[in-house]
Amino acid sequence: MKYKDFINKAKALVDVNKLPSNKNEGWKYAPPLLSELNSQFSTLKSEESNRFSATNVPTMTFADGKIEFANLNNSSLIDNLEMIKIAPNNEKELPDLFKELLLKLESSEEDLNPYFFQQVINGSEIILLRIKKNTICEEAIHLEIDENIPLVVISEENCEIDFIETSTENNTEGKFINRLRIFLLSQGSRITFNEDHLKIHPSTRYFTNHIALIKKDSTFNHLVLVNGSEFFRSEGMIFIEEQGAHANSLGLNLGMDDRKSLNHYYIEHNAPETTSNQLYKGIYKDSSHGVFDAKIAVKKDAQKISSQQLNKNLVIGEKAKVDSRPQLIIDADDVKCAHGSTTGQLEEDSLFYLQTRGIPATRGRKLLARAFAQDVIDQIPTNRSREYFDEILKGQFQ
Repeated sequence: MKYKDFINKAKALVDVNKLPSNKNEGWKYAPPLLSELNSQFSTLKSEESNRFSATNVPTMTFADGKIEFANLNNSSLIDNLEMIKIAPNNEKELPDLFKELLLKLESSEEDLNPYFFQQVINGSEIILLRIKKNTICEEAIHLEIDENIPLVVISEENCEIDFIETSTENNTEGKFINRLRIFLLSQGSRITFNEDHLKIHPSTRYFTNHIALIKKDSTFNHLVLVNGSEFFRSEGMIFIEEQGAHANSLGLNLGMDDRKSLNHYYIEHNAPETTSNQLYKGIYKDSSHGVFDAKIAVKKDAQKISSQQLNKNLVIGEKAKVDSRPQLIIDADDVKCAHGSTTGQLEEDSLFYLQTRGIPATRGRKLLARAFAQDVIDQIPTNRSREYFDEILKGQFQ
């Protein structure tokens, strides 16, 4: 399969005459701005966002057709990564895992978000990043890649690597950004993909989309940190395909002002003895609005799987709002699955206890909110990513 064939497949998957509206269950909480974006779908182009410029951290940049690295402690990584840009007319064959993913999307009962492939349909180039067999990276790598170009990461057998992508306020003001990241994991690999959107500008119109295909004994970890914007939607589709595969889906929303954040996720178990864990927490204040709409599907052949799905929210003030819709769809009969959702306010008893210990109420509220959020960071499975985001979280509750 060549990239032009993929474009044709994407066009077949997406019916541009049936773009999402508030009548669709998965988009019912979308702001009115959606109709404006839909009217521009065929011509809408993501605007380049020269994101966060990393300093003193390991960084990988793709520019002028080549990879550039900075601040790496292990220079051998340079020889184990191959990155190329593919234009629509490129005759290069795409990897077999790519074909497998497309077949999975075609057969999935889950409605496909048209904005997943909007960039592809409109003729964007894609970046293909191949991680060579047995590559182990001990550092979390910050990606510096234009957000308007889809990225496909292909991990060969027995690889392990963490990626971090960060957006900033100055470079997202008033822009439309539609980011697509695809991860294809071969046997025995572990990829951790972290997204930090805590600093995007409130006027940003932002779609961030990820798709993962996980093979035997591989693990895909995903984390998203967000505080919303005029229109922010985070969406993911994860396909767990072979025995021993695992997905870890984490999210933290720190809603503020009148920002909106829609979070829509789908995890599909297609093989026995697989596992998944999903934890999404939100702290909403002012007039912010958060949505958690997630589904875990267990197919008939996926016996002896274990899956946990949990959404917890704190609402601070009377105007903030949360809509939570965790879902399990189980077609197998020998599984361990659980899901739940809670929404509440800070416990006054806990706050009173801190005050009796000499901690002012304002500081006490921050400590309690920080402890609530910390649970998400603590579940990041790799030290290199956890330490980075632990520092990020500290800065949010000073």
